[in-house]
Amino acid sequence: MRRWLVLAVGMCGVSVAGVNEGCAVHDPLFCDASHPCTDPARPVCDLNGQFDESDHIKNTCISTPANCPVEVCGCMPGELITCEQTAAVRCGSDGMSSVSEPCALGCDSSIGGCKCTQGDSKCEGGAVEVCEPSGAFSAPSECALGCAADGKRCVDISASNGLNAALDAPGTRSDFTLGAGASFDTASGTVLDSNGSAVLIPSVLVSQPAGGPSIRAFLARSITLHGASVTGVNAFAIVADDTIEIDGTLDLRPSAGSPGPGSSTASQCKGADVLLAGSGQSRYSGGGGGAGHATSGAGGGNWGGTTALGGAAGGAYGVVETTPLVGGCAGGSVNSETTPKAIGGLGGGAAQLVARRTIRVVRSGVINAGGGGGGGDYSGGGGGAGGAVLLEAPTVVVDGSGSGVFVNGGAASCGGTPGASGLSSTAAAQATCDATGGGAGGTGVLAPTRGSDICPTPSACSFQGIGHGGGGAAGLLRVNTATGSFAATGGATTSAKSSVGTIGTR
Repeated sequence: MRRWLVLAVGMCGVSVAGVNEGCAVHDPLFCDASHPCTDPARPVCDLNGQFDESDHIKNTCISTPANCPVEVCGCMPGELITCEQTAAVRCGSDGMSSVSEPCALGCDSSIGGCKCTQGDSKCEGGAVEVCEPSGAFSAPSECALGCAADGKRCVDISASNGLNAALDAPGTRSDFTLGAGASFDTASGTVLDSNGSAVLIPSVLVSQPAGGPSIRAFLARSITLHGASVTGVNAFAIVADDTIEIDGTLDLRPSAGSPGPGSSTASQCKGADVLLAGSGQSRYSGGGGGAGHATSGAGGGNWGGTTALGGAAGGAYGVVETTPLVGGCAGGSVNSETTPKAIGGLGGGAAQLVARRTIRVVRSGVINAGGGGGGGDYSGGGGGAGGAVLLEAPTVVVDGSGSGVFVNGGAASCGGTPGASGLSSTAAAQATCDATGGGAGGTGVLAPTRGSDICPTPSACSFQGIGHGGGGAAGLLRVNTATGSFAATGGATTSAKSSVGTIGTR
């Protein structure tokens, strides 16, 4: 390439430094410290005429030469320029120099610099990268709670009730989706899908540091439940590295004569039993007491004035933080010398869901740990107390009409009619008979009600009878999030003694 500036003879003066002084016309290929190159096709100034692209003519704008030195062509700060045997040469912060970064394991231009040791990690700008078998760091993964102070990992959640042991348990986590009608057994760890087939979800049994029942924790990367029932003596938990989503009913209520998983056997919260008095066709007693949990239960009704007093209500025993995690107590029964005639409702179960990112209860999803209603052949069984639900994740969403978390108490039975179990956001209604009835179950805002008295005037008591049982108390709902705030949205509701806190971190 030869650079020429053609001018009409005799019209202008002599050209000096690329500018014809007579005509004041600038040569577009000329460059120096005061005249940078402006043509995108020729962005580099060959000041010394060192490149073939300028035909070795000094002060000429040229296209970017191959292997152009940084000092001439510049670079993007931080970009890899070349790999040497034990170092990565990167662009300096000024964009016109290079710096050498030592590489203990060698440099590989295909991965963009120094090789890393498999398993190493780094966390910058709220995202973590992990060294892969290739020697390259993975793509950044956003940290839900930001980077830890050591710059190598995300801040992790610290779960309540000893469940860090489950979060950190070794083994590969998988993604699971279970259809409506699935089941979990906290005693054996068995999981069945809606079609009855076994689903191999790993689990660990965790002892709570503050007492209470052991917790069967099922381990997943993420899990979606379209509806499932939970049984077994241990409390129930799911721990997930990513997300837990519920869009059906997760049912932890008593069933088939068994209490909810992880229900309480503490004497202080159980509704008091009563004993039938009299003989033959003239037997009588008060009603069984309702079980307590978030509040006290309600007492059973009397028979014959003070002839046969109703059973005392079970006392409150839960703490708002649900530490330890424990379900509801049973209501009081009406017993003969050998067998119960009116059975107290059983306690609702206990569930703890822990996710490193998000818990979602959506699209008519429900978590129900309500207490059982009283039952039996006679009236008088007290209602069981609602259980406990603990949700822990940086973000918890309960959203959508029909969605919610319900931990209400059960109602008492009446005249052989079973009391309703805690089912929704409304109180479990009392069973009615003879214009009287058993006590209604408690909710997050309503206390359980006392059972009705039978034959309050002793002189009029010419028949056998049993006072009606008291209603069971509501249970607990605790939500721990990154911000320490939570609200059900989109028409979703909750019913329990509810509280919110800030999730623990480590």
